[in-house]
Amino acid sequence: MKSPLERINEGNPLHKLSELGLTPPEIKELILSTLSPYFENQEVLSNTDVGLLAIEGVNVGKISTIPHGDKFLSATLKNYRSAYADDPVRTLDVITSWEVRIQNATNEFWNQCLFEVDKMDLSLERFRFEVFRNIGSVTEACIQPYLREGLVLNAIYSQKSNSGFDESSMTLGTVVRKYSYFFNYDSFLSPAPWKILVSDWRNIAQHHSSSVKDDKIVATYNRSGREQSVILSRDQLLDLLRSISFRLSILKAARNIFMWDNVDEFRNRFEDIEAGEDTVLFMASSAMASQGFQTVEHIIKDDEVTFVLRDLQPACDHGRIAHCSQFVIILWQYYRRAMTRICYKDASGVLRTTIQVSNKTMESVVTETGIEWDMLLDGIEFIHKKTEKPNNTMEDNNLGCA
Repeated sequence: MKSPLERINEGNPLHKLSELGLTPPEIKELILSTLSPYFENQEVLSNTDVGLLAIEGVNVGKISTIPHGDKFLSATLKNYRSAYADDPVRTLDVITSWEVRIQNATNEFWNQCLFEVDKMDLSLERFRFEVFRNIGSVTEACIQPYLREGLVLNAIYSQKSNSGFDESSMTLGTVVRKYSYFFNYDSFLSPAPWKILVSDWRNIAQHHSSSVKDDKIVATYNRSGREQSVILSRDQLLDLLRSISFRLSILKAARNIFMWDNVDEFRNRFEDIEAGEDTVLFMASSAMASQGFQTVEHIIKDDEVTFVLRDLQPACDHGRIAHCSQFVIILWQYYRRAMTRICYKDASGVLRTTIQVSNKTMESVVTETGIEWDMLLDGIEFIHKKTEKPNNTMEDNNLGCA
């Protein structure tokens, strides 16, 4: 089984951009130009470290490549904004109340990624089983919370009721049908060309009502009390999984963009909610990837955090090392350990510098009013290496790199 970091790296297009020769400023411009059409608060894009926006930039970039992706994202985002325009306080409260369930959905998604197998090597029977297992899990555990939150938000401006909206007694099928009805775009939750609701695909998966006949996959579901069947090829079933996964990407992107758009209003609302360790690793490594660095190894201990970064840019100079050193801020904010350490390797994999800073220093560096850069310069330590084997690992030097 691949590690979380291996899964993150193999699917991160930001690394490819660096390898193709794009510089960090060019990657930044690409991220901002991709996100700009969907943001109402353009100052957020101007004032936020692009590393923190990298995940959404990648996500929206992928969404824009799928049929109707832009339309689906805009319509989903409109639901958040309509609720907020009608009742800002209730909207913020609803989103805050759903955050734990959304984080749980994200953790479930990462668990699926970790247990992912190369499906093309499977027999058709095992392929059928594995793909439907993924479809059922993505729909039930990951997509469902976003849809339920969406219905609650919709009720704020469509029902004009102060009593709130209770979706807890609804089945997933009812939630999917109401969501499609309220937002008047059936194809979002009924992927083409099959036009079958994602809840029906979930039922096929959970009821194990699919089988292999000859070289095709036959799936059976119930529609209005009548049994229906659909026949798919191997490639079609894989396309269906991708299509449903894209729906999850759209729901996630809309929610996150709305929260970034209103970042000041959400500040301090999620202090007691911790993201899963794989999610934190994804956020940290994506931030670094936006600046041309690949996380090749990481160790989290009770008293220290160490990230080994490989520079994907060809030049290894003091400017790139200084650029890399700024990531101690992100790592400290995410992990809050007594020691935060970065081991910088050049493009060929040679260890050049170890950068480390104590928790005591970081508490003085990161303040409510911003970053005290002079304090960081005074407290950060650079340990330069003259030579090192390209395949050196943290285990070779007792996790201290230098």
